[in-house]
Amino acid sequence: SSDVVYQGFSPAFDMSIEEIWPAFEAGATLHLSNQQLANIGPDIIDYLDSNEITVWHTVPSFLATIARLPSKLRTLNAGGEAFPTQLAHKLKRSNPGVRILNTYGPTEATVTSTWSEVDLTKEVTIGLALPGYTVKILDSELNEVQNGQVGEICIAGKALSDGYLNNPELTSLKFPYVDDVFSKRYKVYRSEEHTSELQSQ
Repeated sequence: SSDVVYQGFSPAFDMSIEEIWPAFEAGATLHLSNQQLANIGPDIIDYLDSNEITVWHTVPSFLATIARLPSKLRTLNAGGEAFPTQLAHKLKRSNPGVRILNTYGPTEATVTSTWSEVDLTKEVTIGLALPGYTVKILDSELNEVQNGQVGEICIAGKALSDGYLNNPELTSLKFPYVDDVFSKRYKVYRSEEHTSELQSQ
């Protein structure tokens, strides 16, 4: 409840959900952006410092333009794009006390499905599934691949969308049903992203 969360994303972008609703749930302060701040660029760090922002959600491409993290920052959530390990480690060294999370998830799975914490001794990955999600790496026939093999990230869980409005063909393609080891059918979202870095769980 003592956090000050910077709310900089447009409500049209799904990452704004992560800014707004967890802050409300925690009873934290939500610090709203404006059009001038949206165009400020790397100088936003001074603004975040002066307003004692403690939680910041942003994208790695923007983080690549800054030299350091805000001094009062407690948690940084980077998502929406790949987070290069070298950049993540540089930012972590600029503020060793900050917790840096790398999150992944498509809009169709209600924003964030996986997370990992940046550790200076490890490469950055998309990590493991958040509670309520199951992530499987499947081949083109929707069979689970062996660990270390490349496959398609497929996400299951209660937070999946029902599909695309008025587009049943795309819905059936992107939200197929698969069988688990117990022959129980469940729906997944096919992300079209490929990885060998995430273990199925």
